[in-house]
Amino acid sequence: GPQAWRHTRQRSAADSPLAFRLLGYAWFRALARYLDPEYLVTQGLTSSFADPALIDDTLITRYYDLAMRAGSRGATITRFAITEPAVPPTVLETLNMPALVLWGQQDSLIPVTVGARFAETLPNARLIVYDHAGHLPMIEQPRDTARDVDQFLSSL
Repeated sequence: GPQAWRHTRQRSAADSPLAFRLLGYAWFRALARYLDPEYLVTQGLTSSFADPALIDDTLITRYYDLAMRAGSRGATITRFAITEPAVPPTVLETLNMPALVLWGQQDSLIPVTVGARFAETLPNARLIVYDHAGHLPMIEQPRDTARDVDQFLSSL
């Protein structure tokens, strides 16, 4: 079953990346492909990390470059226009393979309760929640996440 986690401060929707909030509006999606996303990338990373001090110019440039790749903005805009879940929970319940669900306790994009639902819905899942991580635990806690993934893969 899912691993238990300690209760820590939950971040509010106002802590989430501005770009993701704006992409919820059709008028912004219509303009987004024409805007330089530098500010939104920087703000998004800042709000995605439990410890924004870990963000440096190299990381910002990497995410900016990813946002500027051909097709990336269009795909993101399309993703935010979709209102139905891609996979109904009833399909997830039929997936019996081992699954590892990693989540940051301070994720401001997708609450940790969603990770818990994944782990509860997938029949053979293990949930690991990192207390001092946001949306990108693999960047904020690379040693811990790599160790946990290695242990998971070794158990297969």
